This record gives sequence, C-alpha cells and structure tokens, in this order.
Amino acid sequence: MRIRDAFDPAGASELLRKDCESAVLALLKDLNKNASRAHRLSFTKAEMRDISGIALRYSVPNVLLAIRQVVREYIETDRTVKNVGALIRTYAKANASFSDGLKSLHAG
Repeated sequence: MRIRDAFDPAGASELLRKDCESAVLALLKDLNKNASRAHRLSFTKAEMRDISGIALRYSVPNVLLAIRQVVREYIETDRTVKNVGALIRTYAKANASFSDGLKSLHAG
C-alpha cells in the first residue's frame, strides 16, 4: 500500500492559521460595522499571526470570544492596550479553562 499524499504538518498549520485569520477578519468587520471611529479595532499582520497562533492553542471560538471581551472591556471604555496579543491570549486561556471545567462537570 502506498500513501499518495503525505501529511504535511506545516501545511496543515498554515491552513488553520488562514482559517483563523478569516474568522477574525469577519468578526472585526461585524464589530466595526456599528462602532464609532474611535472604537474600531484592527490588527497588524504580526498581531494577526500571533492571534492565529493563539487560536491554534486555545481554539478559534475561544479567541473570538476573547476579542469580543477585549472590545467590550478595553476598546469601548477607552482603556489603553499595550499588547493586544497578550491580552487576547489571557482571555482565550481563561475561556478555555472555563469550558474545560464545564466539560468535566458534565462528564462526571
């Protein structure tokens, strides 16, 4: 038996990153649609890459929820954010821990 297409971890990781970037961009478009100019959010390419990496670790839904939390708690209240990637990572990690805790409650 011959394997026709070898699994390419780097290629798969890049596809996942692109999917995450698409999801984040769609969320930003939705969030910015009704936001005032001062409360619009955008990310640099480096930040998008960082956010995509966070999503690979903690899941896209947790990252999207984290972005919403950052917008609600920081952007809309005019609080300064020095490192948005670190802030998103903190929220995504907390969201993942919370959802893991809920799963264990339902399993037991």
